[in-house]
Amino acid sequence: MKISEVMRETNLTKKAIYYYEEEGLITPWKDSENGYRTYSEEDVKKLNIIYGLRKLDFSLKDIQAILSQGKNTKEIINKQLDSINNEITCLLKNKAVLERLSQKDSESIIGEFKSVIADLDKESKNIAGYMLKELNRVLPGNLGKMFAIQYGQFLDEPLDSPEKELAWQNMIYMLDSLEEINYPDDIKDIINEKFERLTDDDLEKFKEKFISETNKILARTEGPSKEEQDEIRKRIEEVEKNPAFQKEKELQQFMINHLKPIFHDVNKYMYILSSRFEKFNQLMREILSN
Repeated sequence: MKISEVMRETNLTKKAIYYYEEEGLITPWKDSENGYRTYSEEDVKKLNIIYGLRKLDFSLKDIQAILSQGKNTKEIINKQLDSINNEITCLLKNKAVLERLSQKDSESIIGEFKSVIADLDKESKNIAGYMLKELNRVLPGNLGKMFAIQYGQFLDEPLDSPEKELAWQNMIYMLDSLEEINYPDDIKDIINEKFERLTDDDLEKFKEKFISETNKILARTEGPSKEEQDEIRKRIEEVEKNPAFQKEKELQQFMINHLKPIFHDVNKYMYILSSRFEKFNQLMREILSN
């Protein structure tokens, strides 16, 4: 089956199909001379499953596990169901609060608002992704965006322990206490562009694949093989060769110039807030030092 037919059968774009091929989720036959692909019925079946699971907000990692049948599919579905139920619970509580407030006069609304929001915030801390959403609320400017760009992939866990809550509060206080930074217009443009995920498609694809590959390794107890280390180095080189990476370098240098004194303390808090952060940094140190 040709890719145009596959696109019609699956409602997927060409870029999406190629991406799932690169991720190893499908394995079409590829003509070595002209690069044309031929897709099997099994490929189309998998792509339809991927399309459906993406619609249900499953992560690529969970989709890989379901397709490989290496993990319990029911367990993965139940995990996603729990996540959605948590979100629904929060939305219903938000709805109930708004309905209650809508019945009151303006003075009463202002009087109750602080305690109501405090209760809602307490509930939402136990939901995965709370920290990243909260970061955008408490530090809505360029600093918060830069921090989200740099550490966002590690802020996906719930704030579900007193130790985490203290680390989060201390880190936010530290960031909020920084002296004001003067952001040149070109840096503002880069921050906004990256924060809105509007950077070059190829660069984002390289980076997403890099994150996916390293996450697979982090999920294991043993370290990466030499072949895996070589592949990650290759992926880093591909990112760095991409013309759009110049913007990455500019932003990284700007952050080093203005935030270097606090990086040590930020990392100290991130080790507490993210179960993957320390292992990820250790992995990168090993790869880049070899």
